[in-house]
Parts: sequence; C-alpha cells; structure tokens
Amino acid sequence: MTTTVDQEKEIRWKATTRLRDRNRARFLIRERIVTESSKTILPVNNYVLPTITTPTTTDTYDTNTSSKTDNLNDVDEKENEKILHYYKAIALGSASVFSLVALSRDYALLSSSTEKSTHYWSTYKIQTLCTSRFGHGYAKAVLAYRDSIRTSTMLEYAALLGEYGVVGAILSGGIIPLFTTTTQTENYHVDCHDGDGDGDGDGDDGVIQRKHDVSTIVMKKLLVELMPLTLAVYIVKSIIEMKMWGVVGRLEEDGRTERSAGRINMEDERGLRLQQHQHQHQHQQKTFTCCPICFINTSKSDTLLLRFSDSCNHWSCEICMWQSLIENMDRRIHGDVVCCPICDRGQNELLPPVARVTEDEVEQKMSDPVSTIVKCRASLHKFQALPLSARQLKKLPKRSKSKNSIYSTWNDALLPVIGASQDVRKDKFIRYINLGALHHVRACLEAGVDVDLVNEYNQTPLHIACWRKHTHLVALLID
Repeated sequence: MTTTVDQEKEIRWKATTRLRDRNRARFLIRERIVTESSKTILPVNNYVLPTITTPTTTDTYDTNTSSKTDNLNDVDEKENEKILHYYKAIALGSASVFSLVALSRDYALLSSSTEKSTHYWSTYKIQTLCTSRFGHGYAKAVLAYRDSIRTSTMLEYAALLGEYGVVGAILSGGIIPLFTTTTQTENYHVDCHDGDGDGDGDGDDGVIQRKHDVSTIVMKKLLVELMPLTLAVYIVKSIIEMKMWGVVGRLEEDGRTERSAGRINMEDERGLRLQQHQHQHQHQQKTFTCCPICFINTSKSDTLLLRFSDSCNHWSCEICMWQSLIENMDRRIHGDVVCCPICDRGQNELLPPVARVTEDEVEQKMSDPVSTIVKCRASLHKFQALPLSARQLKKLPKRSKSKNSIYSTWNDALLPVIGASQDVRKDKFIRYINLGALHHVRACLEAGVDVDLVNEYNQTPLHIACWRKHTHLVALLID
C-alpha cells in the first residue's frame, strides 16, 4: 500500500515538474519573440544568424592549456551529436523531439545555420520521401540545392522533405531563420545598383537596414499576431522552395553557359559567332543577379534571388518577396496568400483575382436589408447545426488528422481553429471581436455564428466593435 502511494506521489510530482518546465519554456520563448520583434538595428556587416563552425585551438587557447582544448573538443562533439540527433528526428518526422523545453534550451543551436550541410541532409531520405511526395524532379532539385549551398538550417531541411509537423514545431519556438542561406556559386560582377534601389546610394548599410526591418515585420506577423500555425508553415515552406528553385535555375543557366563556352573555337567564324552569343548571354545574366523590383546586386549583397513558379517565371530578391508577402497578406481574403510580387499571381492559382468593389456597391449592399438578413440566417443555421458543447463533440466520430497538413488560404487555415462546438465558437468569436482580428471574424461568420449573441455584460459583437473602434469589423458585421 505504501509503495502504491509513493508511486502516485512520484507520478504527480513528475507531471507537475513537466508542466512547470513547459510553462517556463513557453514564457521564455514568448519573451524572446517580443524582444526580437522590437529590437533596433545593430552595426554589423551582414545581417545573418550565426554559423556553427568547429573552433580551432589556435584561435583562443595557448598550447599549454591542453585541458581547455579537451573540454572544447568535448563541447563541440556534444553539439555535433545534438545536431545529428535533431536532423535524424526531422528525417523520421518526429515532431515530439522539438518540444518547447528543447526549443528553449537549444535555441541558439536550432536557429543557427550549419556548415557542411551535406553531412546532415540524408540522400536516402531525400530520394525516398521527396520522390514519393512530390515527384522525381523535385527530389533531384533538392539534391542539387543541397550540393550548391554552403550553409543551411534545420527548418529548410524539414520544409523541403515535406515534414510540415516538424516545421510547425520549430516555428512555435520562435525560430524563423531569414537570410541565412549562402551558396557556393561564384559571384557575377554585372552593372547593377549596390544599394536598395531607391537611388540614394546607401550601399550595404541600406541592405542591412532593409533586412532588419523585414525580419522584424515577419516575426511580428507570423508569431506575435493571430496567424494560424498551418498558414505560417505554408508561407515559410513556399519561401524555402522558391529559394531552391532560384538556386537550381541559376545552376541550369550556368551549365548552359559552360556548355556553350566549351564549343567555342576561335579559329573559325562559327567560334566568333558563338563568342558574340556568349557576350549577349552574359549581358542577360542580370536576370539572375539583379532584383527587378529594387535592382539590388544579389551577388554583392549576400542575398538570394527567388524564383516564384513556372506559371510566371518571375524572379525577385528575398527581401522584396517577404515585403510583398507581408504587405498584401491581409487583403487576400480568398485564394492563395503567397502571390508573385511582380504579377500578383497565386502559387496554386486557386481562384481568379478578386474584383475590386467600389464605394457605390458597398453602399448598395449595406442598404439592401434582404441580402443582410439572408446572410444572417444562413450563418445562424450553420451555427445551430454544431454540437452544443465540447462534451457532445467528443461523442461524435473523430476525424483523422494528418500531422503534415498545411493550408494556403485564410479560411481553410482558420476553420480548425475557430471551434467546432457552439460554446467554444461563441467565446472565440467574442475574443476575436475584442482583438479586432478581421480574418478570424470573417471565418466565424462564414462557418456559422450567432451575430446577436451577448457576452457577460450583455454586449453584442457590434457594440464591442464600436466600443473598441474597430471600424473594419463594424462594416463587416453590418454587411
């Protein structure tokens, strides 16, 4: 009897300890995210995350301190073991390894870019997983990308393998490595602007400032604001794939240039024509070195060019891609949130571009009570079809959930988040109204909710929106 009581106490103590460690890790991660999203520019040469390298004994220690050298080697071996452990977990799709406690403890290790990534990116996993999930051409592109880059991150490896559950776990730890990938290709010296494209000639400092500003905005948008994790995973995955296709496209173009250069023979007229063709081709390489939006020289500013997709085949630097994505994300009510910054074409092209609504049409809709009543009744009918409480919801057959499911639109990503029972959806709807979350409120209205419900103070959603001065929600609720 005593043994059983002691075992129960030990189980409760362990559970309390795990809960305390998890809450502490969650607090530390949240604090770091808020701090990093509001930090100021630092005087550094390149705004990139630190790279994990193997330190040498001649850099810091003397020859007499052999014990310190042994300790340094031991620490380095432990770090390599941890890195290998996390890469194996990514290959196996084990998202539980990336717990909040592990993400808080090994933040510097997980957020840093590692050199010699070919030692950690498994060729077998790339060939099997990528081929089965995305096709043989995609697997070949991942292998070519792996052999071309000099540094990489664990998040890139997980995203390219299609392990989106692992990507979500890493993102929940506040890790969004931006501008961390560097390639092994040679630099091309072409006539481009060295600045940020605004004509003021601010040079590298302007690029560093732009990278810092974009990193801060992305951190706030993806982690601080109310964005669904599945949508954030889709955005990060799309950017990483555009990096890969940009590097692979650059390699293909370099291969064609080398093959044409190898056929040149200066002794005949054909060789002269081929040489002229090569000079023209080198002049056209600005497409692969200069961003068409900001005209930044990516070969001199350590910034990659991203290729959007085969549908439009447009190129842009990583800075402009993130800027366009964050600036236009909120206005993409329907369709893919990831669109080309040049032609505004969607990644999946789910829906045609939404037609702009004029002010007269808005006034006509608001003055038409019939359409408003129909929308209100339809939403209420959907809401009443839901289970009353979470207890009744548990009695229904459970639907299988995929650990690698991601969504490319706001409505699809928010549908599993807004609640599947009436009591949960009520609470979340009132919370979204208080926070002014436009997309969340719109998702609740389309999925079904009672717009005339009241909170504990007998306040309707429209009353709360007016009190909080959320004018965009007032127009949405009236419509």
